[in-house]
Amino acid sequence: MDILTHALFGAVAGTVAASFAKDRKTQIAVIAVSAIGGVLPDLDAVSLLPGFDGTIGKLLGLAHSGRDIYSAKFWYSHHGFMHSILAGIFSAAAAGLIWFFIKNGAKSVSFEKIKSFFISKKLFFAGFMSGWLLHLFGDLPTPSSTWGGIRMFFPLSAYVGGSGKIWWWNNYDIFLTACAVIAVNAALLLSGKYLKDKIKFLTVAVFMLGFCFAVYQIETRKSGFSYSGYSEKYREYEQKSKDLQKDILGETLYKIMEKLDKRLPFNF
Repeated sequence: MDILTHALFGAVAGTVAASFAKDRKTQIAVIAVSAIGGVLPDLDAVSLLPGFDGTIGKLLGLAHSGRDIYSAKFWYSHHGFMHSILAGIFSAAAAGLIWFFIKNGAKSVSFEKIKSFFISKKLFFAGFMSGWLLHLFGDLPTPSSTWGGIRMFFPLSAYVGGSGKIWWWNNYDIFLTACAVIAVNAALLLSGKYLKDKIKFLTVAVFMLGFCFAVYQIETRKSGFSYSGYSEKYREYEQKSKDLQKDILGETLYKIMEKLDKRLPFNF
């Protein structure tokens, strides 16, 4: 799934976590951190960046090109370690420790102080991990390609998912569903002083409705995109995905989304 939709998935999770925060500043920060959690698993696509072979690849003495690494099944390849639950936990812990030392310095460090800090920031960690997990869930129904899914339960060697129920991008219906959930939950957060404790239940309910609707959209696709290895029908599948979106959204809404898509530096 594309990076923009992943970011929105993280923000969706963040709106739920933010409903447990008492002040607006914390709510905004939790949503931002959750969106980052929704994006970070794709950090393993760094090997596709221009100049990777002559910089990072050379520094680490990698025997394969960045493009080969990306499509391979090394632990550091795309859909490898970074697309696992364990990587999310490690990333959250590492970010938390860095945050702790920036804020408190290295003096008088103790386990109790670190523990207390992590507990005080639990909403940030909950949002971050929820965004990370939604990224993994979003990648499960994409094609197998050269990986056969994602290595979700690393260090186990098995790859899961890869069902090909959705294409890599052009999933405008899922994108719009995420936008709708964010909009409704943002409105609920802004009405927090009137809703009080009800806001937690309502944001969770909106999230579950959006999640179930997205799953329904995925499971009831009229066309599949299942392929493994390298497919000669790549462009054909991409066009099929666009045609499917046109059927789902209707001509007018589809044209609006396609126009927006073309204005962005990447597909969504």
